[in-house]
Amino acid sequence: MIAAVMGVLLLVSVGVAGWISHSRQAASDRGGDIMAEIRQAGLPHFWGEGTREFYLMRHNGETVGWRAVLRRPVGDGYRGFDMHATAEGATAWESWTLHNDLRSGTYVAFGPSSTVRGLLAKTEITFTAGQIEVTETLLALAGGGRASRPGLPPRPGPSPRLEAVDRHTSRTDVGDNYLPEGSLPLVARRVGEHKANASFKIVMNGTPPLQTARGELTTRLSSVRVEFNGTEMLQDPPLEPATVVSMARGGFGHEDAERTFWSRSGELRRIAFDQSDMVRVSQQELQRVFPKAMEELTTLSNSAEIGYEEEKNDDAETETSNDQAEGDV
Repeated sequence: MIAAVMGVLLLVSVGVAGWISHSRQAASDRGGDIMAEIRQAGLPHFWGEGTREFYLMRHNGETVGWRAVLRRPVGDGYRGFDMHATAEGATAWESWTLHNDLRSGTYVAFGPSSTVRGLLAKTEITFTAGQIEVTETLLALAGGGRASRPGLPPRPGPSPRLEAVDRHTSRTDVGDNYLPEGSLPLVARRVGEHKANASFKIVMNGTPPLQTARGELTTRLSSVRVEFNGTEMLQDPPLEPATVVSMARGGFGHEDAERTFWSRSGELRRIAFDQSDMVRVSQQELQRVFPKAMEELTTLSNSAEIGYEEEKNDDAETETSNDQAEGDV
């Protein structure tokens, strides 16, 4: 009798393991299909002449900072810039380039180290021909000091000199479901439109590489699960139903989770975390809350060669241009 029960349990466990494996493979395949859709349409279909997005960052309901995301066409692709800031200035930024078919690109990020308190981290990624190269650098103030405000990026003018205290470069091949930097919002939007679940591979900044038996460094890829979570009413004006898409990124020893809220026109309206969120606002609203935001954004985005110019149109014209640049496939 016991042997029979054990046999049944073994069959059930094998069946469950097989179902999980099949489910993961299906989600991975779906991720590759969605990337193929975006590649076939091309980035100009979504971003047109460029987009600009502004967000207020809130923690437990209190406004604590802001975020800006810029994209503009350059040659056969786009250049993007994404920065987070408080009233004191920028805390982290990243810039990237993507070819229109998402088969090549570059990425640079600068901010506080996620592994060593008080140090700064710089991540550089080059993606081409199905392979990525990642360089991670830890930085400290020259002479062994630590940043008093870790995360503040280098800026024009006199500033403390930084020196590298650790640097390593790794490489790995990537498949069709690899998400190059800058493409995650497009993927989340498409998952929501398909009401699907999909999984992808990404590079999470600060993740240590693997070392092969031959001493070579291989980039450690992380998984991100992107899932349709139904529809909810937005709580910030304009009040309307929004498609909810969750994203869970499994990194080295931790997992980041967020929920994104998309309007019917395909605009990202809100990003929610455990105790904080980011809510989409107009440039005018951002400047009302953080009067120096545009000055900070202009300085840093120009240093990243995206060439930001302050928007002069009113709110309605700004929102319309963004909607037109983010048309459906």
